[in-house]
Amino acid sequence: MCKVGLRLLIAFLLVLVIGATPLLAADLRVTTENGVTTVVYNGQQVFKGNTTGKISSKAVSDNGVELAAAYDDERVIWENVAGAGQQLKGR
Repeated sequence: MCKVGLRLLIAFLLVLVIGATPLLAADLRVTTENGVTTVVYNGQQVFKGNTTGKISSKAVSDNGVELAAAYDDERVIWENVAGAGQQLKGR
């Protein structure tokens, strides 16, 4: 069974057995239109501003700790917690 299928099975069993609703992954969306970039994290707009470089984003979950960041070239334009942008650059 693939990792995604296993995670979904575990989440389903948690909901079934204890009524838990686990967060499987961050919802990080980044869009750019006419040089204005919008970052939406877990359904909330968290950044909107002018950008000039290549826009990218990264999100990971390590042992239940979620890190997410958006970049304008190498410059961090948004991060979910202080230092997340720098920590994610090497991944």
